[in-house]
Amino acid sequence: MLNFFFIISHGKFARIDLANITHLIQEKDHTKIYTTTGIYTPSVSNRKIKELLPNDQLTWINKTTAVPCVNPNNNR
Repeated sequence: MLNFFFIISHGKFARIDLANITHLIQEKDHTKIYTTTGIYTPSVSNRKIKELLPNDQLTWINKTTAVPCVNPNNNR
């Protein structure tokens, strides 16, 4: 699996590196992706974002908030 994916956010292509994601927040009909480089709002549905993101690298705290998993093997 790739360690990044591309989205369209505010009419521009953006590369999202999984290692740079700090957290995600779902609001109504969209998801905001917070990274170390900025905040992105992809122009796809919440369901599609969940399909794109690897479940083994993110932990959903509740239905609307996700954070990266802590893995002692890679110091993340």
